[in-house]
Amino acid sequence: MSDANATQRMEVSGESDGESKFVARARDHELVMDDPEAMGGDDEGAMPVEYLLAA
Repeated sequence: MSDANATQRMEVSGESDGESKFVARARDHELVMDDPEAMGGDDEGAMPVEYLLAA
């Protein structure tokens, strides 16, 4: 079996940190998601859809 067909297990955890902020953890990295101030957030990170578009 080649490495291209190998199965990998990935895990991401996260928790809400306020009304609009969410902090996800993947390996040793944190992804902070938040709404802009105009949408009621504190603009402490990109919106989830912006992370999706970046991916």
